[in-house]
Amino acid sequence: GISAGGLPDGCIQSADIATGTIQSGDIASGVLPAGGKVLQIQSVFGGADAYSTTASTWTVCGSTRTITMSSTSNKILIMACGNLYLDDASSTYPVIEFSVRRTVGASTTNNVTDKAAFYYDARSGAAGRNQEQTPATTLGLDAPNSIAELTYQCEFRYVGMGATNFGVVAPISIVLMEVDVS
Repeated sequence: GISAGGLPDGCIQSADIATGTIQSGDIASGVLPAGGKVLQIQSVFGGADAYSTTASTWTVCGSTRTITMSSTSNKILIMACGNLYLDDASSTYPVIEFSVRRTVGASTTNNVTDKAAFYYDARSGAAGRNQEQTPATTLGLDAPNSIAELTYQCEFRYVGMGATNFGVVAPISIVLMEVDVS
């Protein structure tokens, strides 16, 4: 089963993940049809902190999980959580983004979930505010059209200016659900 212990605020707790049939009100309207069935759940909670001092490239962080689909027509419902972190944010508008990437074989696809962003407005404080962080959750419905082993990894990038250290702080979690939407 999925343990909710240690999940950051904003993460979906184990009691929120239904087994069997997904009801139309459980997921945002239009994402999954009523009657979709969860066939398997793969999850990992924890993951190590990941920091960087470079900007703009997606960097793998924390949790990695694999799943092998039972049909090419099924989809993967993805939920990932982490704490976005900025240190010494001396610019006015630093932003860090958090998402999930999929890898199958040698091919990687970034942003198979929405991008959660931590926008930090430093205008209200003195220059060089330190160690700001916020919980972030990202969701996605991926259609990989594959029955090969798929690897999903949390990732982050910095799109602002002025932070000397940034990243994602543990606990970092990822939940993958294979969903039959036929």
